[in-house]
Amino acid sequence: MIPTRLFSGPYPVPKSRSPSIYPNELLFAAAKRQAFANLWVEKNVAAYYPSTQIEAIAVGNEVFVDPHNTTTFLIPAMKNVHKALVKYNLHSAIKVSSPIALGALQNSYPSSAGSFKSRIDYALFRENPGVVDPGNGLRYFNLFDAQIDAVFAAMSALKYEDIKLVVSETGWPSKGDESETGASVDNCRCLQRQSCP
Repeated sequence: MIPTRLFSGPYPVPKSRSPSIYPNELLFAAAKRQAFANLWVEKNVAAYYPSTQIEAIAVGNEVFVDPHNTTTFLIPAMKNVHKALVKYNLHSAIKVSSPIALGALQNSYPSSAGSFKSRIDYALFRENPGVVDPGNGLRYFNLFDAQIDAVFAAMSALKYEDIKLVVSETGWPSKGDESETGASVDNCRCLQRQSCP
């Protein structure tokens, strides 16, 4: 038996230990709709198990470096895929995981100092290494400035460079659903203090 990675489905599944891959483009649907995750597990996992020894479902692939910004959907999608495994009574035999790119690490040496890049710090104006825009060469240290420049770029592309923009509203959720990671009073307060000193 050899491990096999399936980057989408349905495929003819070999009779091997096979971690199924839940593709990045489906994360949004799986995060938002339990029924979608149930159907995917039914067609791509339950239909082949136990004749195929599936040991894990890798939800997404290197999501933290996905240029389509699917990171926020990862945890909710993983939770819904797990609930789907419970529905089909497969949760004891099949685990849920997600492959990460090592580029998602902020620090990797020494090993004991390992840490992930923090996207919440970027959004909340906290200290972070920043993100370089390959198009204009600027390094942005917070999401707010990057989004304002994105609006300027969009307006400029339509030849409206002379229109002044005013930010009339900004904020952070103080509370949210279980799937809304980062929604908290502390993060809300942090954004207010940092963006409106």
